[in-house]
Amino acid sequence: MCKGFGLIVSKELKLYFQEPDNYGDCCHSDILYALGWKDNEDQFIRPFVRVQFDIWIAANFEFDEDDTLPGWAEEYRDKIRIICIEKLAQCKPAYLEYRDVKDMALEKYNKKMDGYWKVHHVNCDDYDDYRNTAFAEYCVVADTAKCALVTALAAIDGYVTCKPDEQP
Repeated sequence: MCKGFGLIVSKELKLYFQEPDNYGDCCHSDILYALGWKDNEDQFIRPFVRVQFDIWIAANFEFDEDDTLPGWAEEYRDKIRIICIEKLAQCKPAYLEYRDVKDMALEKYNKKMDGYWKVHHVNCDDYDDYRNTAFAEYCVVADTAKCALVTALAAIDGYVTCKPDEQP
């Protein structure tokens, strides 16, 4: 699992990415699967490399490879870094907006729950219902923000989604 924003870079220097999970991480395996590409550890024939930006910071660019960087990637190392940083710059604003909205919704949920405990000092019969309702409200906001994130990222060249036979 990649930490932060992850991309697959093809031998042709094309970039592919997906939306992050709920923790802000992208999965290289999911991108490869969506592309229909087989994961291959043989650095001499592999036509792609994995890169990542831990915590979505450009300075944290790294190849997410275990001493298996193909020769073509070594040759274009600086170019790959530059184009990946450019792609991060395109994607990061949508991710930050998503994260901010989700964080605000979580803060609102926590305040509601804190308020509940201030009124009810002991375990109450309606706690589960109250918590479930508050959490459902959080989920609506978080899910809406996730949809907005996916919509924004899908408009950026290189975005890949799940295979058509796996869409809900």
